[in-house]
Amino acid sequence: MRMNNAKILNAADATATQHSLVIDASQVFSASFQITSSSGSNAGSLQVESSNDPANGLATDSAGNLIPVNWSSLGSAATVTSGATKQIDVPQSSYAGYRWLRVTWTPSAGAGTVTVNAVTLGQ
Repeated sequence: MRMNNAKILNAADATATQHSLVIDASQVFSASFQITSSSGSNAGSLQVESSNDPANGLATDSAGNLIPVNWSSLGSAATVTSGATKQIDVPQSSYAGYRWLRVTWTPSAGAGTVTVNAVTLGQ
């Protein structure tokens, strides 16, 4: 079994909608996400999203990472209040069969930056 811990959104502007790096979930059994902020005043929501776009034909970013295009919300968004740290655990039954995962931050108030760490457990 392999555990991966990665910063998938790093000090992103908390005043704008932000999409994280994409996680290849093809061999993932478990996933969790934790959001922290640099300011006690930002608030918003964090939504886990999934995609089944086939890898063939996807564009890549400057680092060579594939960029899926079609995304669907996975469960309900977690509300983050005024700079609080929030943890989201995603049970495998929620994303079993999806190829890609990411999170989207949507602000509702405040300023500063947000960071999201992801932990995945898989083969």
